[in-house]
Amino acid sequence: MTYNRWTTAIMLNAFVFPGAGHWLIGRRLSGVIIGVLAVIFLMTPLAAYTRTTLHLFSLLKYKGTGLSMMGQAWTMNQDLILWCLAGLVITWGFGILDLVVRRRRREQ
Repeated sequence: MTYNRWTTAIMLNAFVFPGAGHWLIGRRLSGVIIGVLAVIFLMTPLAAYTRTTLHLFSLLKYKGTGLSMMGQAWTMNQDLILWCLAGLVITWGFGILDLVVRRRRREQ
């Protein structure tokens, strides 16, 4: 595999989607695992926040504004959102670091 392909793989992982670079260099299972983890870490807080926001909007007795309901939804889900954000950053960072280390080992 050429140097350009490894560089492309690292850039794909860094800027497009975690796991895409692993897929490019032929490490399909690693790419799928990293990609699935990234999707889980992205979709879980989005689904929880959306569910809570829609629930608050559906309450007829709730007299707040839209922004206060969204703030309440954030307060109710902030731990999950922050943990998933941390998981996404760790997954993304691991993917990039793994590609860099593999490239260096291959060059030696």
